[in-house]
Amino acid sequence: RGKPILIHYDLAELGSRVPENHPRNIKSVVADLNYLVSGSIDYTTLRPETWPPVTDYSSVSTRVRRIRSAFEWMFQERSEKVLAVVCHFHIIQEALDMAISPENAWPIPCRLFEDGKLEIIDLQGDDVKENMDVS
Repeated sequence: RGKPILIHYDLAELGSRVPENHPRNIKSVVADLNYLVSGSIDYTTLRPETWPPVTDYSSVSTRVRRIRSAFEWMFQERSEKVLAVVCHFHIIQEALDMAISPENAWPIPCRLFEDGKLEIIDLQGDDVKENMDVS
């Protein structure tokens, strides 16, 4: 059996008024997903003391700092060579620091750097970039 799915709370998209950006109780989320992953979600290791957070994450600089910090942590603390990050549209835009319009459920291969920056890598020539609107 593989490693559990690890929830990193700093990759949550917060701060806007749209319903999907309002965090739910994590136990309810895990209960809803349990039939898919059969109990292999680790939502306690990185859980902050308060969730949802009381900090205002609406400023771009705060979001970017929070997201970059999460990726720095992944680079420094995780031993895996391949990671899958499932996140919202604005999280990946800010992590890549570029205007990108990914298709839903389309993987975006990236290289992770020590400072938490991500860079899209081109695995099959222009195939990857052709499936995303990069402007």
